[in-house]
Order: sequence, then structure tokens, then C-alpha cells
Amino acid sequence: PAVAESRFVRNGGLSQRGSLLKDSDIQKLRENGWTCPDAKDWPIWWNGLGANMKVECLTTGGRDSDSFFRISGKDGLVTGYYGYPFEAPSYVFTFWLRGKGTLSAGVIAYELSKDHTQVVGQIFNPALAPVQIRVDSDQWIRYRRLLPKGEKELTVHVAFSAPEGVVDLDEVDIEPSNRALDLVVEEEATLYGKGALIENMDLVAVDEA
Repeated sequence: PAVAESRFVRNGGLSQRGSLLKDSDIQKLRENGWTCPDAKDWPIWWNGLGANMKVECLTTGGRDSDSFFRISGKDGLVTGYYGYPFEAPSYVFTFWLRGKGTLSAGVIAYELSKDHTQVVGQIFNPALAPVQIRVDSDQWIRYRRLLPKGEKELTVHVAFSAPEGVVDLDEVDIEPSNRALDLVVEEEATLYGKGALIENMDLVAVDEA
């Protein structure tokens, strides 16, 4: 179902404050060209990497009328914590977008030991590379992509930037998939932005059945 609530990415709805970031962390970001909130106003479990990003953490107006990110910039990443080992063959990476611009949506992948107790190191898998999504809507739209597990034991952090324009981001999640859902998400990905897919589920009137 096209629900907005995040369940697995920690604080995927961005509504919980009390960031783990320190004032010194924010100072370093700002020295690297970031325009961003103070540490206490960041959503918990979220962070920033790189340089020259503009990030706002607005407290109303999100997909569930609550908090959301407004981001722009291509030289850095807004990152969120997932932290679970990948155990299913594939996962669905879901996020809701609004605005006018381009969003880069990807993950930072880390190889785990066989028993999932230690991080071995960061890994690159082309199948997990960021995707570029054109956004042109004043309504919240759900986007999904597949994340295959691959051969290595791994976990990920979600990572976003906005190379063009300004994009709103909310309700980020990563959930185990199955082969049937894989097919649906794969087909959706071919239809975004072409007018062939009803991307705004609020426009669809359906009965309970």
C-alpha cells in the first residue's frame, strides 16, 4: 500500500529531534560551505557529508503534515541511518519527494562480517549506485527503487543530494522485498515522469476493496 510511514530507516519521517550531532559537527559543516540548522534542530540519526549544501529541516508541511528536509546542492550528502544487515535477496528503497529540480538518491554501503557483528569496510556495488530523479510537483510523490543484496554481507546508510533546483524529502524507508514486488518496482522505475503512472496517490479515488 502507498503508505507514508517509515518503519526501518531510523527516524525516516524526520519528526524526532534531539540530534546526535554536536555543535562542533555543525561548525565543521558550515566551514565547508553548508547552510544548515543548529545541532539541536537536526532530526536524530541524520547527518551531513561533503561541502556546499543547503539544508532546511522544516517542522510542518511534510507528507504526514509533519517535518521534512528541503535540500539543494551537489557537493555533499544528507545521510540517514538504516543499520540492519541485508538478509533478503532484495530491498525496496522508498522516499517521498516534492519540489522542482533533480534529486540524487543512493546509499553508502558497508560490508559486514559473516556474523554481522563487525563492519569490514565501505564497498561499491554498481547496482546500489545513486539514481537521478527529475522532480516537478507541488504535491508529495512516492518514488521507489530496488536495492539488491548481492553476494557480500552488507548494511547501508541512505544518502541524498539535489544537484539541480530545490527538492523536499520525507518518509524515507528501506524494506525487504519479494519477487512479485521486485517486478512492480522495476516497472514503476520505467514510468516515472512520463505521465503513464499515477505518481500522486492522493489523486486516486478507490474503495476499500
